[in-house]
Amino acid sequence: MLRYFVSNTPTFKFNNMLMMNFNNTSDTLSNFLNKKRETISLNSKLYVLINLLQALRLIKDYGVVHMDLSPSNVLVNSNYIAQLIDFG
Repeated sequence: MLRYFVSNTPTFKFNNMLMMNFNNTSDTLSNFLNKKRETISLNSKLYVLINLLQALRLIKDYGVVHMDLSPSNVLVNSNYIAQLIDFG
């Protein structure tokens, strides 16, 4: 599941702000696929894709537009959890 925080939840005092946790153990989607192209299963690829689609649906529901969606702006960790970064 995508890890995210949206500002209009009661936890935050500021409006119109999207925050993400810092993650230095992930790699970009492009690097991740290049390194594991031969060994990653179809199910794992689909899991990453579904994770990414959930993130896109979430930001759409909050009226956020990414502006720079590319494989270099998606982080994937060793558990195949995707995070959307760099909202342009």
